[in-house]
Amino acid sequence: MVTGREAISHRDAVLDQLSFLIEELEAQRPWLIRIPEAQLAGKPLETVPSLIEIYQEMDLKEKREHLPGLGMDSQEAEESNGIERILDSLIQARTEMVGRLRTWKDDIWQSASPENSDLSMEEFAFAITQSDAEFLCSIAERLSESVISFSG
Repeated sequence: MVTGREAISHRDAVLDQLSFLIEELEAQRPWLIRIPEAQLAGKPLETVPSLIEIYQEMDLKEKREHLPGLGMDSQEAEESNGIERILDSLIQARTEMVGRLRTWKDDIWQSASPENSDLSMEEFAFAITQSDAEFLCSIAERLSESVISFSG
């Protein structure tokens, strides 16, 4: 059985991981904006998403699944164009999510997720960190496979 102190420790770790995405995207931004649009949108195979499509998918998942799964109003779930707009949209959504989660009391963390009643809000938040890891891994693989030339 998890004690109150252990639960808070676990939540802090989850919140730190959720915040990490913001830091990671901000660290990637200076490099991403220097990649020519043709390389951001290029695909090695038709079935493999382009780099910009991976970021678009992250942004849409944040708005269509993650926020509603935590009982939060979803922002516009439109597909953003341009890497800077996508990053801005994703960072804004995640910043708002983490800010709200930090205010939650124990009973909210333990309540069922509105999108997946098999998971508590805490478990759903942890699942989001796993989704982040998968996206970041996909981005790293895509960058590793590409021969990127920087403009400017």
